[in-house]
Amino acid sequence: MIVVSGFYAITWLPGNVYGLLGVLGDNTTLIDSRYYAAMFIAFCSVSINPFIYATKFHLIKKVLIDTIACMRTPV
Repeated sequence: MIVVSGFYAITWLPGNVYGLLGVLGDNTTLIDSRYYAAMFIAFCSVSINPFIYATKFHLIKKVLIDTIACMRTPV
């Protein structure tokens, strides 16, 4: 859970800094390319979370290995 929380904090940091700059009076708009880059990085965390869970948590890893037919050992 520490990995997921850390990754969430890192990926949402640019968007929050951009928003803070907008509140503090910097000349930022939502049409700025920096905004879109920050949001792209933030939304990458949603895409990466399943892979973090699949590689770090043993229960999920076991279920995934059991469901993949090529990973099963013949009985």
